[in-house]
Amino acid sequence: MEPERPAPNFSREEWQQLIEDGKAFLAEWDSAAAKLGWSDFDLFGVHPVAPTARYDVMGLIPLMRGSRVVAVDEQSETIRTRRGSLLTYLRRPSAGAVLVWKSGVVRSDRPGLGPRPCLT
Repeated sequence: MEPERPAPNFSREEWQQLIEDGKAFLAEWDSAAAKLGWSDFDLFGVHPVAPTARYDVMGLIPLMRGSRVVAVDEQSETIRTRRGSLLTYLRRPSAGAVLVWKSGVVRSDRPGLGPRPCLT
C-alpha cells in the first residue's frame, strides 16, 4: 500500500492514516490477534463499493482513524480515540467485505490468511 496512491474512494489523508494505523496495529498486536483468530477481513475488510462509508462491513483498521488499540480478546478490541475515549470494536461476520488492498497485493505476513501488503 503506497501512501501517495490511495485506493479508490479514499482521500490521500484517509489512506495515509489507514497505513499509519495498520503499521501501529501490526507492530504491537498482530501476533496476539492472529492467535485469537482475527482474520485479515476482521482487521482490513471494507465494502467493495463504499469502503469509507459502510461501517457494517468495515474491519478494525479502517475504523481506527488515528486511535490506538489498548486491548484485544477473541471477540473484541478496545481502542482509545485521539480524545481519550475508549471504544469497543466487536468482531462480526464480514460477509461481502473485500480486503482494502485488493488490487495492490505485495506480500503475505501471516501464512494461511491471504496476502497482506507491505506497509513500510
